[in-house]
Amino acid sequence: MISFTSHSQNFERIDFEAGGFVLAQVPTPDGNTIYARTDVGGVYKKTGNSDWIFISEYAQTPAALMVQAIDINPLNPDEIIAACGMDYLADDPGRGLWKSVDGGVSWVKILGQETGYPGVNYGGNLFRVKLGGPSARYHPSVPNRIITGTLKNSSGHPEIYVSDDNGNSWREINHNSVLNGNTVSIQIHPKFPDEIWVGTDEGLWITRDNGNTWSEKIFPGQIDGAYQILLKLNSSGGLTGFVTTGKLFRLNNDASSITELTGNFGYYSGYGTEIIGISFYDYDENKLFCNMMGYPAKISVNDGDSWGEQLEFLLEKQYNPKHTLQTQDKIYSSNIISFQNPVNRDVWYSSGGAGPFLSTNKGKTWRFNGEGIDMTVVYDVTFSSTGDIYIPISDWGMARTNDKNYPNIIDYSRKYTKDPPPPEMNGDSYIPNVCRTLVSKNDPDRIYLVGGSVFTYYPAIAVSNNHGNPGSYSILRPAGVLSYPDAGPGYDAIFNDADITTDGVNDIIIVQMGGGIYNHKIYDPAAPNAYWYGIYFSSNGGASFSKSEFIGDADAIYKNSIVSGLFNTTDYIDVDPVDPATVYYYIEGG
Repeated sequence: MISFTSHSQNFERIDFEAGGFVLAQVPTPDGNTIYARTDVGGVYKKTGNSDWIFISEYAQTPAALMVQAIDINPLNPDEIIAACGMDYLADDPGRGLWKSVDGGVSWVKILGQETGYPGVNYGGNLFRVKLGGPSARYHPSVPNRIITGTLKNSSGHPEIYVSDDNGNSWREINHNSVLNGNTVSIQIHPKFPDEIWVGTDEGLWITRDNGNTWSEKIFPGQIDGAYQILLKLNSSGGLTGFVTTGKLFRLNNDASSITELTGNFGYYSGYGTEIIGISFYDYDENKLFCNMMGYPAKISVNDGDSWGEQLEFLLEKQYNPKHTLQTQDKIYSSNIISFQNPVNRDVWYSSGGAGPFLSTNKGKTWRFNGEGIDMTVVYDVTFSSTGDIYIPISDWGMARTNDKNYPNIIDYSRKYTKDPPPPEMNGDSYIPNVCRTLVSKNDPDRIYLVGGSVFTYYPAIAVSNNHGNPGSYSILRPAGVLSYPDAGPGYDAIFNDADITTDGVNDIIIVQMGGGIYNHKIYDPAAPNAYWYGIYFSSNGGASFSKSEFIGDADAIYKNSIVSGLFNTTDYIDVDPVDPATVYYYIEGG
């Protein structure tokens, strides 16, 4: 929120009650502090019972906020590294490996373009890559040694680097190796200091001589990409490995054979049912803790041959923030990676798409652990003459505040209707992703939510005649345009921009139908029946829509242009603030 003084702008943080895609909460060895990495929001720190604080002040560009990995020096709880970057930000100067020796107060880049390694990049917001980890870590038994792996280069190979002087200098250890793909996870057992297991999104490789030589791809028929890796000493003194790929595998006798354990753990059906997180319960190598995204966790005491009762990730709902769905009584898609406090082992941390969570009873129940992070994906801000302020945000619909209450959020639009249920079957949200909020020019109490779902990619519009109060929304079912519930998932389509004007009597709504996840050409001759992308207008408040017409040469330019997917904040449509009959439209690629 920006408040103006006579000569300057003062910024104040909006209190979203935290959340966002928190990918890991990593405790320090003394158990007093937690560091959290996020996919687009940087690094946060929490000490004791205090709120989270943002510590990525080093970030001057977007790539520095996209954090694929963090790790803490086992010998110094104030020393932390953060691997930052994104594949589509290959020239962003913020990408690289950063280090802080004072608990995040100050940072220096220790690996990247400035240190002579211009190709170093990570995938903080690359979905398949960001869920696993870590791709940068301190060696567990060799002081001052750091190992890290990057995204793949133009030849398809990642770069694996080792420093033996705490990041002051580096050597690449896989220059002539056969590794392929983007580095996801690096694992080392302290008793085997020269053996490094590297998992990428394409497979698994092992070096047993600190990178001088490498194995071929390990069990390529089973391991086609790794999320996390665990190593334990076996009865013969060698190593047994556990690898999650979405499935769970055990690599026996120094990776000489492989056993799939997924069936032993249990299969579940539904969206996102992948096994990702594995750790040792109570830091005991004989107790394997494993969780499936969005589903229960289990513990095995016999290397995965059998599993104990389910840990259901039940929520202590009295701690739920306002953006949590009313029907939610378990952690929603957040049990991706779990960590146990090394001192108070009753305390566990779990992370994922719905924010950070905490258990104080060894995982029996969980509470939201997010005050202070306030990390959301904000698409827009709309101001009303009534003093209301509407903030469309990813996954939570729309947040509402006003001139009197900001920076506190009053409520969210996620909870408004249950008939019929939306395709996510969560019972109370048609538009988890609101891209634009439109305020009627004729009645400022009437607002429209325009967007859809990032999960199943359908477009939708809702309207409230009571300036967005909870329970006041209804879903529009307009003729002439794809829109849920009459046109459901399967079109890779979403309303990703909109504006509103008036003829003096009616609300005139202009919307752009873009891609759900992909960019699309407005008219593709190879798929002429998929001509639903582009601009539509309604002259009756959204009751029906018509495709806008482009005249003369503009028609060919328009049809050959590209509409973006959901994750794009470009403002394509603007109504002239002086002449409400004039509308401007910006398009690309035509």
